[in-house]
Amino acid sequence: MIILANEGLTNEEIAERLTTDNDKVGRRRKRFSQHGFAGIERDAPRPGRIPAIDPEIVEERRRQTTSRRT
Repeated sequence: MIILANEGLTNEEIAERLTTDNDKVGRRRKRFSQHGFAGIERDAPRPGRIPAIDPEIVEERRRQTTSRRT
């Protein structure tokens, strides 16, 4: 992507040649311009999945199941 961008191709042209989408090309170009090769050596970190159960509920259930009742 970066080589093609350096040759003057647009994001759309690069995406078409590499059979990917414009957004991905744009993200890679932006990361390269900000961080150089280090920015494109591996995928950027992503946020994890949103928990299905509220963390407060999980903690309450954990507390209930690990406490002793006398």
